[in-house]
Amino acid sequence: MAEFRTTFPVAADAATVWRVLVDLPRWSEWNTAIPTISGEAAVGSTLSMKLAMPRRPSATVKATLTDLEPKVLFRWHGNVAGDWFFAGTREVALDEQPDGSTRVTHVETVTGLFYPVFRLMMGGAIQEHHENFNASLRDRAESVD
Repeated sequence: MAEFRTTFPVAADAATVWRVLVDLPRWSEWNTAIPTISGEAAVGSTLSMKLAMPRRPSATVKATLTDLEPKVLFRWHGNVAGDWFFAGTREVALDEQPDGSTRVTHVETVTGLFYPVFRLMMGGAIQEHHENFNASLRDRAESVD
C-alpha cells in the first residue's frame, strides 16, 4: 500500500472550491491532471476519467464516487481487475480557515498486488500528477467569481 498526501492553501472559500470540484463537465477547462471526466457528482455515480500522467501514456479509468460531503469531502474509489489486483481511493478534503481561505488535503491510497510494478513504471510521475491536480484546482478556485 502507498499513500500520496499533499496539503495546500487556496485563497478562496470552501464553497468556491467545492463548486469547482463538483462541476465535472467543466474539469476539462482547468484540470491538467484529469483533463477528461464524465459522470454525475452523486454518491454511487460511475466516473470515467482520463489521467494525464507526466511523461507517461494517459490512462482511462473508471471509479465510483463514494463520498460527497458538501464543502468538506469529495472521494472516489476504483480498481483494475478487483481490489486485490490494483485499487485506488482518492479524496479531496476541504477545511475552511478563519480568514476565508481553504486548506485542501489531497490523498490517494493505492493498494493491490500490481502496485509495486505500477510504481516502478510510473516513478515520480505519480507525485507530479498530484501536484498538477493541486495547482490546477487552486488556480481555478482562485480565479472564479
